Order: sequence, then structure tokens, then C-alpha cells
Amino acid sequence: RNAVSPQQFTDMLDQRETTFTAVDYEPTAPTDDLLPGTYYLTKIDDRARRQYDRVPTRSFGTWAADTNVSQPHNLAAMFARRAAPRAQSALGRSVAINAMRFARYLA
Repeated sequence: RNAVSPQQFTDMLDQRETTFTAVDYEPTAPTDDLLPGTYYLTKIDDRARRQYDRVPTRSFGTWAADTNVSQPHNLAAMFARRAAPRAQSALGRSVAINAMRFARYLA
């Protein structure tokens, strides 16, 4: 969520009110502040059919580079280490089992 002034909020509501039933419409709002993987409206055609696009998600390679995980087996070890302390609960056991399965998948 983003904090906006009351006037900006009122303007956004007014725009939404006028475009709620609009057809043959393309939104002009920026998509820079949307989270990765978020779907957003790109167009409403003359038959009121909606078209959506998705904000790109980071790839595994980018995530691995950001977390200093250069090899898949290092990633599996990281998941196993994080899951070990939680193995006392049912949820923790589930996380630990999935981490082991992931490690076997990467091996």
C-alpha cells in the first residue's frame, strides 16, 4: 500500500467512478509500484472484454544471485538449515520434508 494525500485519493476515486463501466478503455496508471507477479488491467475492448498483463517475477537465477547462492546444492542446504529448528511442529516437519525433497530434486 502506498500513502497518498486525501486530494489524490479523492481524484483516484473520481477516476474509478468514471471508468467503472467504461468500454474501449486503457488505464494510464503506472505499474512501477506493483509487486512482482501482480496481474493488472491493460485494456477493456469495445465488447467489454478485459485484458490483463502480469508484472514480471524475478527468475531463480536472479534470486539465487541476490541471496549469494551460486550452486543448487547450496540452496538445498540453506533450506534444510532453515527448516531444522522448526521440525518440532507439524508445519516444521512439513517444511523439513519439502526441503529434503527439493534437495533430492536438485541433486
